[in-house]
Amino acid sequence: MKHTNLYFIILDPIAFRALSIILAYFKESKQYIIVDTKDPKGLRSPWPSILLELIKPLLDPPIPNDPLGELNHLMQSNLRWNIAGITVAGNGKAGIGPNQLNSPNDLFIDSNGTLYIVDSYNNRIQKWFKNANSGVTIAGDMNGAPGSTSDKLYNPNNVYVDKEQNLYISDSRNNRIQLWTKGSLNGTTLIGSDVRGSALNQIKTLGLIWLDSEHHYIYAADIGNQRIMQYMVKSNIGDSGRIVAGGNGQGNRKNQLSDPYGVYYDSRSHTMYISNTNFGHTIVKWKLDDSSGTLVTGTPGTAGSKSNQLDYPGGVVVDDYGNVYVADQLNHRIQMFCHGSNGNGITIAGISGSAGSDNDKLNNPNGLAFDSEMNLYVADLHNNRIQKFMRLK
Repeated sequence: MKHTNLYFIILDPIAFRALSIILAYFKESKQYIIVDTKDPKGLRSPWPSILLELIKPLLDPPIPNDPLGELNHLMQSNLRWNIAGITVAGNGKAGIGPNQLNSPNDLFIDSNGTLYIVDSYNNRIQKWFKNANSGVTIAGDMNGAPGSTSDKLYNPNNVYVDKEQNLYISDSRNNRIQLWTKGSLNGTTLIGSDVRGSALNQIKTLGLIWLDSEHHYIYAADIGNQRIMQYMVKSNIGDSGRIVAGGNGQGNRKNQLSDPYGVYYDSRSHTMYISNTNFGHTIVKWKLDDSSGTLVTGTPGTAGSKSNQLDYPGGVVVDDYGNVYVADQLNHRIQMFCHGSNGNGITIAGISGSAGSDNDKLNNPNGLAFDSEMNLYVADLHNNRIQKFMRLK
């Protein structure tokens, strides 16, 4: 038997409508196989994996023209959030108490739903268990004292938490990356020092950091040197890294960055997503070992509030579907850029251009993260709180 026009289609059972559009593309030949990895009798098992992946044809026939272009609409319609946020940490007033925050800059969520909050102006990292009313200081001074000794932090920017609950902290004002092992009272400097510089073992104003999924490398936004650096996780103070994006002066050419602040490394595609802030106002993606990047969204050099513009973007995150999420700080909103959206975003939290403390508003959001159910959490910087926006199902 000769098999022609044969395709394998893997469906995520949570997206029922994806089935009909795929059948529409292939119904003329009537030669297709539907694979449900959990329940071959139907599409009702909760397989929380990739929404839809088309595997290459087994033989010659090409896939019909860009079916994913239509499917992106389905992805978008199946990812929606409540416009009203719920405050899950902080009380809206700057303070040093265990139930308070002072300019929370970013957060990390582990698989148990525990929040690790970068309480920047309190110079500490707060661990906030799910449904708790207060946090516990696990790095830095619980009373908020800044410093450069091993037990102190100074305006930390963000934190990455590995599976062993070790903390990798962007200690911004100290210009260093600190490793804080679980239960430790002190951090160890992996990279950087209080001496700013442009050598490969120095940093000149540290932005955000991220790790690859195997925890081999740290990716750090070196704002003042207009570059993204890659360091080995097992680095010791004084070890050099390598430039993996930018490093060609400040600017908006394809081989340049403009005050890069946020960085997210997608291990599946070996691609960095970088937020250019001052004089940039863009998100670019930069494949590892490439000499230049590609614009994802924004108007290079121009701030704006249109759907394809940003104003001082902060944190950036990429989900399993390839959608890009950005904390659009001075537009007071979280923007979602669907895979294949040509740079046009959708506001999923906050009201564009309207700062406020109501439950549907944000004020200078700087960081964002998702839990395992794709609920959105936002570090609402000037409201001194963490907001949760429930995913609608």
